[in-house]
Amino acid sequence: MSSTNSPESDSSTPTASLNAGLFRRLAAMLYDSLLVAALLMFGTLSVMLLSSLVASDGVQAVPSSGVAGWLYQAFLGVIVVGFFTLFWVRSSRTLGMQVWHLHIENQHGGPITVAQAIKRLLGALLSAACVGLGYLWILFDRDQCAWHDRLSGTRVRWIPKQKKKK
Repeated sequence: MSSTNSPESDSSTPTASLNAGLFRRLAAMLYDSLLVAALLMFGTLSVMLLSSLVASDGVQAVPSSGVAGWLYQAFLGVIVVGFFTLFWVRSSRTLGMQVWHLHIENQHGGPITVAQAIKRLLGALLSAACVGLGYLWILFDRDQCAWHDRLSGTRVRWIPKQKKKK
């Protein structure tokens, strides 16, 4: 374990941060997945409303095949990529990460780039697609990094909530 993981080494610093563990990350992911699901439902509703305006016979189902189906899938993909990229690049955290006091940074402690965010998101899909092994890797990695952390050159840090002084 590196010294940055040790709570004792940074406990006197008000902005001490530690590498985030698996439980906190999964909890933040659950929170974010609910938000993304809501955005995808809103996106689907907007596609349905738009297609009902275009169709002469009333309400049109969501396109599932052909060019319209591919465009719909791409639209949903843009929503997901946009959600994570915007939050990670602009504020270093998603709403779920904010609730769990997590933030993402590059290996030097600075903000991540758009390219790193996209690599991270694609790597996270790979980590999940391998029966979650990329996430379980956090338990064995000396820096508590998942596969997508290593792939994108990023890390997730936990900033403990500061106690209010009386």
